[in-house]
Amino acid sequence: MTADQFTALVLQARARQDRLLDVKGADYTRKNADRLWNFKQTAREVGITPLQCWAVYAGKHWNSIMAYVQTGKVESEAIEGRLDDLSNYLFLLEGLLQETLPIPRLEFPVAADHIHRYRASSKDPLAGICCACGFRIKTEVGTGGIDG
Repeated sequence: MTADQFTALVLQARARQDRLLDVKGADYTRKNADRLWNFKQTAREVGITPLQCWAVYAGKHWNSIMAYVQTGKVESEAIEGRLDDLSNYLFLLEGLLQETLPIPRLEFPVAADHIHRYRASSKDPLAGICCACGFRIKTEVGTGGIDG
């Protein structure tokens, strides 16, 4: 697979995954404002943590993918659908982790000619994060950083 073909595959997969997040998000949240409500509600109902609930749900998709790897067959859904679901579950996991644990952000080197580009608005939840590489600047309100 060429680099261009791979890039096209990634873009197509991300578009499918975004559609799935929207469609399934509405189903699983039952119009609740909390996007992670389903994990929290189910966890409360059965006496486990939301992270444990996530693991059960994500494990179902992983098991389906492994069955496909072993047999080359799918039972109820195209393999791309399972891949998309599991990929989205990683975003859902990150959301749960951000609510429950401090997630250390790794600072990684970038090319010498890289210029960090940040969103301008301090009201943007991604303000202070480079749009290109994900580097997070450390500022506090009133210190002259992005929040002034």
